[in-house]
Amino acid sequence: MVKKEFSGKVMINSRGNEVPVEMVRKDHLKRDRVVDKIFGKAKSFESKMNIAKEKIFDDVNSFQKFWRKYHKSEKVEDLNNLTLSNYANTKRVVIKTNDIIQLDDTRQLAEAKIKSCLKKWGQNAHPFLKQVVDELFKTNKEGLVNVTDLRALKQYEINDPEWVEAMDLLSKSETPIGKRQYIILQERVNQNAKWKTLNLNFSSAGKEEEVQVQE
Repeated sequence: MVKKEFSGKVMINSRGNEVPVEMVRKDHLKRDRVVDKIFGKAKSFESKMNIAKEKIFDDVNSFQKFWRKYHKSEKVEDLNNLTLSNYANTKRVVIKTNDIIQLDDTRQLAEAKIKSCLKKWGQNAHPFLKQVVDELFKTNKEGLVNVTDLRALKQYEINDPEWVEAMDLLSKSETPIGKRQYIILQERVNQNAKWKTLNLNFSSAGKEEEVQVQE
């Protein structure tokens, strides 16, 4: 029997244990290298995307400074939501800003009253309202909530005293802890055409693929 020589190189398996490279199957080695290669490309792409995003915001901020100086309105603060279009109005850069909201423990009282209202109303409660409530209170460990769901819930004009009290408690529980900005790039072939959003989503880039759903 030929004695197997070991190079001393090891790999970490799925249990976190070290395994000599010579003991790893060739197909597992190949798969490991392919995954690392893909991640290398993706990390490089992510880095370039982050740099591009920062440069876009720099360009937008630079234009706002120019605009304030040109219109002699330097005391005007930067806009959180704005749209910049080219002269032909066939390209536009849309900047949207959402607050990052955290709810404190008061939200538990608000949630209890809201769900009490839904139970009291029974089938008379709008299905969409129930969906918004369920999604809103799926907070993460830091208590962060979806601002869109929060605003949608508050837009309902409901005169029930318990609901009004719940909305007041919800407002008191809110603490803005930051902002999240989004960049939307759109273009169209002419002034009468519909706007088309540039796809910057890595996962959905390229041709559309047919998805088969198994029933």
